[in-house]
Amino acid sequence: MKNKAMLGHIGELEKSGLNEVCVESFANHLLAPQFVEWDNCVLLVQDCDMSLPERFIPNHFCPDRTGYEAGFNHVHLNDYIDEHDPLLVLKFGLEIIRVWRSSLKKQFPEKEFVLVLSFDGEECVLRFYMKRHDSIPWIDIHSLEEYQEGIMVVNI
Repeated sequence: MKNKAMLGHIGELEKSGLNEVCVESFANHLLAPQFVEWDNCVLLVQDCDMSLPERFIPNHFCPDRTGYEAGFNHVHLNDYIDEHDPLLVLKFGLEIIRVWRSSLKKQFPEKEFVLVLSFDGEECVLRFYMKRHDSIPWIDIHSLEEYQEGIMVVNI
């Protein structure tokens, strides 16, 4: 699902004719992602020293595992692009969604996930979390039009 703002950004990208994204060499963990299971959560390995607590403990910042995953698994894609063209960052985000979707489905075929890409015309953020039928989703797909930035939600 995409809100109108995201559809507009993608339309602009398609008109631009951009073909290649020059990605920083340290973005390998995004292009060839590794995911780990931890205390009923699926997490993106973002560095080699992933210090995690022994178990998940809810608090007022992260009341549930869904919120924890959405926070832990968020990536500011602008940090990985050489150039300062926002449309290139969006193109990179759309490609990473394709890669993560395939990788998550392959590694965890029995689980469902939600990928969320946001783009405000400058900054692009990608995150994911596991869909849990017994908890509130991190983002309400029925309120996407309330966001000013472009929002794209992909269910796996």
